[in-house]
Amino acid sequence: MYYTGTKEQCEEYNSLVVSGEKYDGIFTTDWANLIAHPSQDKFAILVHSNYTAELTLVDSLSSDWFLDD
Repeated sequence: MYYTGTKEQCEEYNSLVVSGEKYDGIFTTDWANLIAHPSQDKFAILVHSNYTAELTLVDSLSSDWFLDD
């Protein structure tokens, strides 16, 4: 499952998880990488089961999130 929103919202969610999980910043610096939609107007981040956010929750990212190779 993923949360989708703006880049800033997804970065804030990542920071929430990093802080809550007490990642050391050396070996583990981020919860998950942000995924940019090709249009660059929306972003996604993997959901952590212990943290919620007021972002749009989706089961999976549709094919329009990924460019054809």
